[in-house]
Amino acid sequence: MEWITLFYLLIGLSSALISGITGLAGGVLLLSALSTLLPIEVVIPIHALVQVLANLSRVLLLSSKIEWAIWRSFNLLTIPAGLIGAYSVQYLPQRALRFSVGAVVIFAALYTLKKTLVGKNKDQAEENKGGDHPQHQSMSVTYLTLGCISSLLGMVIGATGPLIAPFFMMDGLKRERLIATKSACQLTVQVIKTIIFLQILDFAYIDYSSEISLVVIGVFGGTWLAKRILSRVQGDWLELLISFMLVVIGCRLLLRGLGG
Repeated sequence: MEWITLFYLLIGLSSALISGITGLAGGVLLLSALSTLLPIEVVIPIHALVQVLANLSRVLLLSSKIEWAIWRSFNLLTIPAGLIGAYSVQYLPQRALRFSVGAVVIFAALYTLKKTLVGKNKDQAEENKGGDHPQHQSMSVTYLTLGCISSLLGMVIGATGPLIAPFFMMDGLKRERLIATKSACQLTVQVIKTIIFLQILDFAYIDYSSEISLVVIGVFGGTWLAKRILSRVQGDWLELLISFMLVVIGCRLLLRGLGG
């Protein structure tokens, strides 16, 4: 039906547009929208593959903005962590994990919000001196840990973007550098998830090639549009918006952890 075709295109475009501008919520929107038409056991592996292509499109468009030192640290142990997550997902306490992740997201988001509101003059002074790159040399252990946790929990809580985003912001990444570096890091995690669904869990992606193709076309359009918008962003409103979104997502995770 034509309306279903349009629906798949629009959810791909809108999810990529949101993720491409803020780095958040697009994956959650995609997961929720697909769930209205497809069973959840089909939605999760499709979501993983679409996120691979969405993150890849952002990486290709913003490759010059990626902090590769962060990417190397983040992805050093994602493959073994992802395999551990795949085999232990049924034994992990999902409610406790969601609650813990929600608490961390809220704390980190409030920290970045305070830094944006209070320290923006200092940040501006550093940028005027050419300090556009974060001082991430001492943060390699942090990103190594984030990569392991993101890959491990990817099979449990689904979208781990809200968990890792505040730490990128704390390290000074903004706008295009934030989106590009975070997308590059998450690309590896989503590739691992997709391979697990394909090779270990035997999900038949070919059976849903039409739905996936339509969503991906929308994703590419949304990514292109987001890049054009992002390059014109001025002021601190985007960082403030991301921080507020993180608080909302963190509260949602807390409530899910409490309610099951």
